[in-house]
Amino acid sequence: MSSKRIPLTFLFGLDRFYLQFGYVGCLPSYRLKTTVSELAKLKTSLAIQPCERKHLPEVLRLYEAASARSPGSVVRTLEQLRFAFRRWRLLEGGLRGVAAQVLLFREKKGKRGVRAYLIWRDNALWEAGLEPGDEAAAVSLLAYLRDRRKEALEREVILPNLSPAHPLWRYAQRFNHGTESSFSWTGGGMGRIVDVAAFLKAVGPELEGRLNAAGLDAECRLHLAVDGEDHFLNLGRGHLLAMGARETRVLKVTCTQQALLQMALGCLPWHSIPGVKAEGERSLMGVLFPEAFPIMYRLDHF
Repeated sequence: MSSKRIPLTFLFGLDRFYLQFGYVGCLPSYRLKTTVSELAKLKTSLAIQPCERKHLPEVLRLYEAASARSPGSVVRTLEQLRFAFRRWRLLEGGLRGVAAQVLLFREKKGKRGVRAYLIWRDNALWEAGLEPGDEAAAVSLLAYLRDRRKEALEREVILPNLSPAHPLWRYAQRFNHGTESSFSWTGGGMGRIVDVAAFLKAVGPELEGRLNAAGLDAECRLHLAVDGEDHFLNLGRGHLLAMGARETRVLKVTCTQQALLQMALGCLPWHSIPGVKAEGERSLMGVLFPEAFPIMYRLDHF
């Protein structure tokens, strides 16, 4: 991977074993619970139908819309999505002995496309996709999950494997809910920066976007000392051209490549990551490295 300048790698492996190869936990697990009674008044306004192969482009579109604000989400292509669905046999009547299906939620009348999809497997929610802000789709998804839980005589609707940035999670937080998160430093959801320079080149536009979104009329000179090797980034130039500002702010961060990955993904607050030292404009740390709720979806695990 290093010889091919691959910047980043993830794996889901044996507990503690991969630490010796530079991997570190970087993908937390999230769960949201809300009571069935809280969702009693929700009504499904959309029609529900099984997914067919011809609908996969719509599923991919909704996945991308739902995942856009979750750092660490899998970048899917239509070919990869077809492979994953074929691997799980989600479009061929499900797995033997296992309730597995993909359901689409769409307008009951009119020609508007699919508004949401839901993957149901092992009698639980595996994945869901919808446009941010589409309340009708969120209501229909939660109403469907509520009814499935009522059929099983369960009192709680559980949303696992969704980031807190996911639009369904955000809508469900309007109700009486409880959230859980777990983080493993070793084992499931580990990552490693293979080539730091290539990684910083790839993540540079994202850091630039975060800085510009904060509205700072200053240039940021970011000095990263990663495992004793110095890297320099000049950020905020696009914003400078628009604002005409000349102020320069300097931030130096000393860390390991493992800490850099965790900071860039936002899986932990930067000040809680061991071995991170910030000098200069420390206020920029929260701008460049905010806690951001990374997620990997179970459908893509191999």
